[in-house]
Amino acid sequence: MNNVFQGFLNFKGQEIVMTKDLFRNIKNDFTYEFWINPQKEIQLNEESDQGKHGIFGQRYIIGPGHPVIERKDESGAGVSVGTNGITVYEHSFNYLPPLLTYEIKIDDWTHIAIVYENKTPNLYVNGSFAKRGLKSTKTNVFASGSIGGCGAYGYFEGEMNSLRIWGYSKNEKEIKLHMDKCLNGDEQGLILNWNYEKPTYIQSISNTNEEADKPSFLNDSILNQFSLETLNESNYIEYNNELLEDTEVDVIIPIYNGYEFTKRCIESIYNNIDIRCNLFLINDASTDQRIYRFLESLKSNKLPQSLKKLVVIHNDKNLGYVQSINKGLLLTTNHPILLNSDTEIPPHCFRRLINPILVNDKISSVTPFSNSATICSYPNFVQDNELPYNMTANEVDAYFSKYVINKGIVIPTGVGFCMALNRNIIHDIGIFDDEVFGKGYGEENDWCMGARHKGYQNILIPNVFVYHKHGVSFNQIDGSKQELMSSNLKKLLNRYPDYNKIIQDFIRLDPIKNIREFMKSIMVADKYSYRKGRLFIDHGLGGGASIYQTNYIRTLEDDERIYTLTPGTDYVILTDHNHSEPINYNLEISKLTEMNFKKLLSALNIDLIFINHLFKYPIEKMFRLIKHSLVDYYFYIHDFYCVCPSYNLINHQKKYCNAETNVDICQGCIAKIFPKEAIHIEGWREAFHSFLMGAKKVITPSHNTKDIILKYYKDIEIEVREHVINPKISYSFKEEFLNKKVLNIAFMGAIDYPKGSSIIYELKDLIVKENLPINIKVIGITNIHFNPHKSAEGKFEVTGRYQVDNLSDILAQNEIALVINPSICPETYSYTTSEAMLSGYPIITFNLGAPAERVEKYQCGWILDNMNSNEILNLLKNLLKNREQIHEKAKKLRDLQEGNEF
Repeated sequence: MNNVFQGFLNFKGQEIVMTKDLFRNIKNDFTYEFWINPQKEIQLNEESDQGKHGIFGQRYIIGPGHPVIERKDESGAGVSVGTNGITVYEHSFNYLPPLLTYEIKIDDWTHIAIVYENKTPNLYVNGSFAKRGLKSTKTNVFASGSIGGCGAYGYFEGEMNSLRIWGYSKNEKEIKLHMDKCLNGDEQGLILNWNYEKPTYIQSISNTNEEADKPSFLNDSILNQFSLETLNESNYIEYNNELLEDTEVDVIIPIYNGYEFTKRCIESIYNNIDIRCNLFLINDASTDQRIYRFLESLKSNKLPQSLKKLVVIHNDKNLGYVQSINKGLLLTTNHPILLNSDTEIPPHCFRRLINPILVNDKISSVTPFSNSATICSYPNFVQDNELPYNMTANEVDAYFSKYVINKGIVIPTGVGFCMALNRNIIHDIGIFDDEVFGKGYGEENDWCMGARHKGYQNILIPNVFVYHKHGVSFNQIDGSKQELMSSNLKKLLNRYPDYNKIIQDFIRLDPIKNIREFMKSIMVADKYSYRKGRLFIDHGLGGGASIYQTNYIRTLEDDERIYTLTPGTDYVILTDHNHSEPINYNLEISKLTEMNFKKLLSALNIDLIFINHLFKYPIEKMFRLIKHSLVDYYFYIHDFYCVCPSYNLINHQKKYCNAETNVDICQGCIAKIFPKEAIHIEGWREAFHSFLMGAKKVITPSHNTKDIILKYYKDIEIEVREHVINPKISYSFKEEFLNKKVLNIAFMGAIDYPKGSSIIYELKDLIVKENLPINIKVIGITNIHFNPHKSAEGKFEVTGRYQVDNLSDILAQNEIALVINPSICPETYSYTTSEAMLSGYPIITFNLGAPAERVEKYQCGWILDNMNSNEILNLLKNLLKNREQIHEKAKKLRDLQEGNEF
């Protein structure tokens, strides 16, 4: 045997390599040939064209296929080989006779050719004619594709190489010409060509340990936290370079027209192959003659270093996609990669695509992401997409390669535009069913479902992106595409009735949504990196802090990229606001680490963190994450959470503590307010002090707030920056509101106990008791009344929630004379106070916090030293008699606004 054949395929007596049961397009006149080195004897039976002699004592190197029940007059031809001889059997219903038996000692490599001519088998040994067998009694005898055995009737034991099936009857000269040569694969009439350059063993994959498989896949827990998990190096499979260097793949591309796309496809392969491969280009009788000329020209061009062999095949007639693919599968022996001619591969594509099969032999198919790949489509799921963000295909792939874990995601079926197949599983379940699926549509789904039903797994490999034009190539053949798709779907559902449900369940659950969305976020962050990236951290509970953040973001969103973080129960919600619809990521707090948080901010190009509030967050962990990120951060003080967990400085007696700083007093107070929490106030303040010292800026909205904070942290630099008020707030006060017999006074906002709700209800009772001509209007809600409410006597009304845009009009509609801020804690700003002032309504407030600071500055109201309802009542009684005082304050506010002095 020539040194060229030192490789072989080894059979241990229990393996079948299945291509297909019968080659229905190869009948009556065909040729089997192979080199073989058997290890066991067979039972040699007397030649006959009747009976079932082949069910015992045989070792089939080619198992005779069996026709369908409707074709009992047909048979499949097989060959049994042992150390003592050769037998040719035909298989049909109750029919397995030996049509040729030849006794010969075979103790070394021997070349055998079985030539069927007019349904009669002829045997050639080492290139010389040896014997003619009996003519078949069947109407048609088909070539068979079950290599290595015939089920329970016998398996071959030994070594085999250079197995070929030809679609015609070869003569002795032709047999001798090719028998000791490696074929290219494009020889006329060659149907199957298996040549092994090294010893190869058929892998047993049915008993794979499932626990060992798990690291190869992205499970739900990783997918659900993908934006974090993709940044953890422990989630990646380390490529085995030695394994990859020892791997050779067969790339098969069926081609029908689409000249420009075909050129780009092949050019992308030539430019980007990074693993040893053989390229099979199958021209399926393209009508565009440029295809033929272009493919032929490739033969004379120098091949890229990694491209070991180029095979160009021109079909005499149009066979369709499925038969063209099958032709390639039968002419190859390595793991195949199927490519449409309207694809373009990126650098290092084949390495990434084939690696999952190399590390896990239960993977049947591997499909990459693409712009047009149904369930593997990006950026929009199950859609044909243009390349996103004006990128090239290679630019898109670079993001997937850099930021996506190189483990597979189990999907119901591969997508045939670009799909790596496991050769061992092809051996197990065969090639595509071209008899049922004709010229195409559904064939890869059928194959993948067959693999799935046998326990194998089809995967999406998410770290690869392959461009797919879609709609070129085989779609041009005729106008019956939709009809063909519908017809083939029915055939698929006949085999797998649950197919549609499986696909629809996958679409409904969309387990790869997080990957797609994270890639959108990454790409936008990078493509628009010239716009600063801002991360706003807030409690998300509403109120002044959230209003401030919303208003501030509104001033930035056209010039900067905006991200927000809000807390959940055991997770935080990261929202990317830089798309037509915001993208939300629920990040488990337990999975947040200093490393992945830093990488996340880096991936999103975030260069400033704006801390609006940390209530409801794990404080110490957030401090570590933010500091370790090395991203500058601003800290905005909206209340006093940074000095006390009782963030409004209301003590255990439900009174303002006057900003107590004595640690012992504060510890005793905190223990009573939060009896179930082990809060150490000194440690609390030390941690916040250190964190504030690290801030690029610390900002408060009022001087009063700054003064209080400096009582605790004397060495902190604090910038005072007042909030911006809604521009739709306008002057709506009218003097006639003061001429009413009954004076209407207002409390504004969402008013709870610290904001003075008890003061409101006490004042209401006092007014009713004394029957004063005063009505109280709560423009908003209280902690007692969450919905609109009106008292029986009509002197007290809660109007309910409102839109700030409408506030000035609401005050006017209710003919308000003045507004009271009853807060018993020092508010850091108070939007409602400023909104009332800008609307022209004088303010009554207690002497604490930002509201008193503002009323004093603009001389637009009354400041009361004693924080009780009687003090307010006495002032109101005086104002009832002296309503001109209210008018003077209102006029002052109008003058200030007209002079733009606010």
